[in-house]
Amino acid sequence: MSMLPLSLTVVVLLIWTLVCVSGSSSFLSRSWTRALKQTLYEQEVEDKNAIHRIDNHLVRRLIVMPLTSSFNPNQADPMHGKVQYGDKCSLPTSLGRLIFEKRYEVPWLFEIKPVRETKSSFKLSRKILNMDGVTDAGKTKPTDAVCMHGSKLDKAYISPLDFRSPENYIFLPKWLMHDLDLAPNDQVDISFVRIKSASLVVFQPLSAEWDDLLKTVDDPKVLLEHEINKYSSLTAGSTIYIEIKGKEYPIYVKETIAEGGVSVKAVCVQDSDIRTDIDRTVVDKLILKRKQAEK
Repeated sequence: MSMLPLSLTVVVLLIWTLVCVSGSSSFLSRSWTRALKQTLYEQEVEDKNAIHRIDNHLVRRLIVMPLTSSFNPNQADPMHGKVQYGDKCSLPTSLGRLIFEKRYEVPWLFEIKPVRETKSSFKLSRKILNMDGVTDAGKTKPTDAVCMHGSKLDKAYISPLDFRSPENYIFLPKWLMHDLDLAPNDQVDISFVRIKSASLVVFQPLSAEWDDLLKTVDDPKVLLEHEINKYSSLTAGSTIYIEIKGKEYPIYVKETIAEGGVSVKAVCVQDSDIRTDIDRTVVDKLILKRKQAEK
């Protein structure tokens, strides 16, 4: 482990002294021990990011937390009330400052990869940092239909909701935490990227209620195209969510086709002339299963 700054070293020593004085079995001791571990854990991430900030790189290693309603933008923003239904994330202020200073052209997309093997011996238990209503995978337990696509993503693509996350932290929508198999306090690497614009995206609805939704709209493709405006990119193999009149509908991104008809891992849908196609395979199976259960 690298040398800690003097101020942090003093804090660590004070915490450790309090732990020793209070006794190993006391609540205070356990609380301070967790605080000490978290401080050292954050310092390891800070050590990695210090170099990126010096070199003005749009690259970071960040600690994951779930996006919550406290990040809800104002009513004039298209993402108002929809922070769980897009690829938007809260990123550190230092990244936003660099983007604005360098005047990077939109869309601002980042590749995000889980750090699967965190070498730190200070990593906290997932149970300690679990949040109300959130499983170890960062999301409420998925339905059986969602579990039909059980494989996890090794990477995905995100865009900024805002730049007010604490330094070295990132706040992700719960569906993305589930797809990347992330829990609170896990680590990810992000880097600024450019990906190809979308031409066609094939969606596979995963809810038997999909047909009920279709009865309320004239054209499901137009509905989908409207709802995916909450996303700047789409990653093949992900299960995203749309929300209509207070009800969630899980949708599997089966295939992403870029301009030129090339099948790719992910596409940029912001400012793209995107076409959509709907694969009813799962919906038809779920409806058949429901009918058989009713007999």
